[in-house]
Amino acid sequence: MSDSTIGPELGQTADQSPEEFYQLIKYVQGLLYKAKRREDGHFVITVIEGQLLEHLTAYFPHMIGKTLYELFPKKAAELEKLFLEAASGKSVQFEWTLGNRVFCNTLSAIHGNRQETEVIGSVIDISELKQMQNERINLIEDFKKTLQILPNAVFKCYRSAEGKFYLTLNEGALAVESNLTTEQVIGKSIDELFDPVNAAIINRSYERAFTGETVEFLTEKNGRYFHNYVMPVFEEEADGTQRFAVKELVGFHSEVTEKKRTEEKLQEIVRAVSSHTGEAYFRTLVEQLAHIMKVESVILGRTSAGQPDVIQTVEVYSSGDFRENFSYKLSDLLDDDRMIANGIIEGNDLSRHMFAGTPLADREPGWHMAFPLLQTDQHLAGMLLIVNAHQPDPLTMQIIRSIGKVFVSRTIAELERKQAEEELVVTNTLLKATQESLLDGILIVDSHRKIIGHNRRFAEMWQLPDELLSGREEPEALRFVLDIVEHGELFYQWVERVYADPDRVAREEVLLKNGRVIDMYTQPAVAKDGIPFSRIWYFRDITEQKRNEEQIKHQAYFDVLTGLPNRMLFHDRLSQAISQANRNGEKLAVLFLNLDRFKIINETLSHFIGDALLKEVSQRLAACLHAGDTLSRLGSDEFKIILPEISQGEDAAKVAQQILDVLSQPFVLEGHDLHITASIGITLFPDDGTDNKELVFNANAAMSRAKANGGNQYSLYSPALISTALEKLSLESELRKAVERGELVLHYQPRINLATNKIIGMEALVRWQHPQKGRISPAAFIPLAEETDLIVHIDRYVLRSACKQAKAWQDAGFPPLRVAVNISARHFQRSNLIETVASILAETGLSGQYLELEITEGTTMSDAETAISLIRQLKTLGIHIAIDDFGTGYSSLSYLKKFPIDTLKIDQSFIRDISVDLNHASIVSYIISLGHSLHLNVIAEGVETEEQRAFLQAGHCNEMQGYLFSPPVPPEEFECLLMKDNQA
Repeated sequence: MSDSTIGPELGQTADQSPEEFYQLIKYVQGLLYKAKRREDGHFVITVIEGQLLEHLTAYFPHMIGKTLYELFPKKAAELEKLFLEAASGKSVQFEWTLGNRVFCNTLSAIHGNRQETEVIGSVIDISELKQMQNERINLIEDFKKTLQILPNAVFKCYRSAEGKFYLTLNEGALAVESNLTTEQVIGKSIDELFDPVNAAIINRSYERAFTGETVEFLTEKNGRYFHNYVMPVFEEEADGTQRFAVKELVGFHSEVTEKKRTEEKLQEIVRAVSSHTGEAYFRTLVEQLAHIMKVESVILGRTSAGQPDVIQTVEVYSSGDFRENFSYKLSDLLDDDRMIANGIIEGNDLSRHMFAGTPLADREPGWHMAFPLLQTDQHLAGMLLIVNAHQPDPLTMQIIRSIGKVFVSRTIAELERKQAEEELVVTNTLLKATQESLLDGILIVDSHRKIIGHNRRFAEMWQLPDELLSGREEPEALRFVLDIVEHGELFYQWVERVYADPDRVAREEVLLKNGRVIDMYTQPAVAKDGIPFSRIWYFRDITEQKRNEEQIKHQAYFDVLTGLPNRMLFHDRLSQAISQANRNGEKLAVLFLNLDRFKIINETLSHFIGDALLKEVSQRLAACLHAGDTLSRLGSDEFKIILPEISQGEDAAKVAQQILDVLSQPFVLEGHDLHITASIGITLFPDDGTDNKELVFNANAAMSRAKANGGNQYSLYSPALISTALEKLSLESELRKAVERGELVLHYQPRINLATNKIIGMEALVRWQHPQKGRISPAAFIPLAEETDLIVHIDRYVLRSACKQAKAWQDAGFPPLRVAVNISARHFQRSNLIETVASILAETGLSGQYLELEITEGTTMSDAETAISLIRQLKTLGIHIAIDDFGTGYSSLSYLKKFPIDTLKIDQSFIRDISVDLNHASIVSYIISLGHSLHLNVIAEGVETEEQRAFLQAGHCNEMQGYLFSPPVPPEEFECLLMKDNQA
């Protein structure tokens, strides 16, 4: 309530001019009334009017002259109190409910010259307002309930003026589990919600995020680990500058305890084995693997000399204890020796007799995982075998795979070192022969650091001349190699520390200036009395191993074929570029590039040519870009480009045009001159999208528009493109219904004998007669059908209808004519094509000799051997086979002569210009000669002029079809053509 009064003017009007007052309040949308206080202290309603009065009379038919006790006996005392407060000069407001409506009542005193005190009140209906408030509350509650379904927790946070952080939202299963839901955290700072250690970590991380940085950090509670991802939400500064201040933080928490435990298991094994070598390493490794991985048996073995199929165990740990060594055959473990090269071997069918007669003979056959220990020359050095009665859960198996791979290289080295150590105990002659045969470099130095033995591999590895090795002091050789070692001073200090401790066993990796990496291992040679008398050094070139490790890391973020960033790295860089552009108020562009007709090249000329082409394309694309740009390959023929710091869309368009220009130059690969074009879609940040998903999606839509317009062009994104994509989906839906509703009809184009000018056949062509849109061009719906299985249904419909019509004309007395029907690539590759054709011929009664199936050049060459086999089977039905659009693909002549075909159809793109283009004329003449030499019928498509017909007749082409004689026409018109032709 307020001390101010309302309505003095309205009250004065009521006192001085009652009639005017009544006229005034009569049209009030709510309700106005006056109440007068009687001598007994009760208030009586004296005036009441307004558009709500009709609603109230349903409950209170007579209100004038009634006291509050008569109208509202249950609430009268409370209302009398409110009316008295209003009469004293205070403004009073309260709500009351009547039926399903809610009303707001405002009271104010009217002080006139008379002694009586009157109160004026107003009532308005606030039911809709209350309903909206309730709906908003319910919406918020529903949103919170939705968030609670999430397995993690989503939060929002702000920083108070005092610099403390408060959560305004924290929802999700993790929040519920931690008793930190929104209701539980509101009004409490981070310091109040978390223990001091975690609170300090969170506060520091949030402070970093409020500088505009996206922050990730780890917290721990009760042995559980949680990953926290925090990103800032920016707002514009109040002074209108382009700098952006952080308004609040948003992010999520997720539990990563399992991942952390995997890392801990790996670290636990690494700690256990890192200080061991040789036998101690082997024993520790198998014991730790069995213990930490909770598997029944771990068996480490090496190949036996002279018996490549036999594995001799080195250490066996089973059922909690070490077992005696034994041997087993690789053939009991592997179905095929080639499985070794495939890497990890695992299964659930371990042979029972594999361990017959061994300490493990009583174990049941079960799950196993084996790690072949392959040397750099792919020679099998041994096998690390893990066996369990039952297959572990998927997470444990993944951990075993990961940890097993980590120790393969070290175990190979230790097995080889074990081999070397065993051979060192033989005679000096055998020792020297063994040293020279090893891949490792070996150096033996006595207690006075004099060189007493080495092999050639050691000298080659360190580029040491003979004069520094024959009985010379080791420090001289050490000083010599310092010039080829990176960080030579540090290397020198490490070697000196090793010699300072005669009992020391040490390992180190050293990088040479030529890029090679050497793994060095050294241990003392001990006499029977336990006193070291010399030091043996082993040197292994692990450059390739290091490169392989780097390659694995590289493959996680880069495309294997082109070396370009892959999808993961592209999106990471795009996120960074968006953040930077957002901070600096800059634009950036995303280009989505798809190579046109690449699939034809890949399938007809082989994947090797396709891969080589992709590499060449990548190099040309990279030459068009600047150092700060990102070029990535995301799929077979898809590339994406990020252009940061551009000022306008024209900048991106210039780059796109430059790319189109460089790609227009021919690619010469394996004797082929290949011409490739591209379709490019362009989006701009922030105009066309503000995040990765939106920018890439819209760039894809723009690229699709460029491709739909014929390719070899770029297209800038516009919202209309999404509309076009929706139209395409709508058209596909209508096409499916068209097949079912019989809206597809056939037209027939005659095939003319060029020698007699008589009709000798026809080609059946499908048309779509839409009930609302009218005739729809095949160019609009055939490509769409080819993207789905619809084309197969359309093929069957056309084949059945064409055969039925051809038979009907024969039955009507017309000369038998062969009808040609196009078969799509998708249908041709179906295994039931032969059964479909045979069934339709039997159903319609048409003889196979009057049916010709047309397949495209690209269809036959995608898998030539399979195509030849399929065509031969089709020919057994008596039908003819034609190669359609010949000359547009990449046919191999060596395969063409093997195809059991009957007809070549020259594509109309060559016929169109034969009278004006010598190159096209030469190509057509060559195809005619080629066809005749292979005893094939040759048809020219798209003949439209007399000059074209004359050229074809002169070149002895067999047949033609085209608009010069007749376009494709409905069956009744084609029948008229047949009648006319028969009468001629």
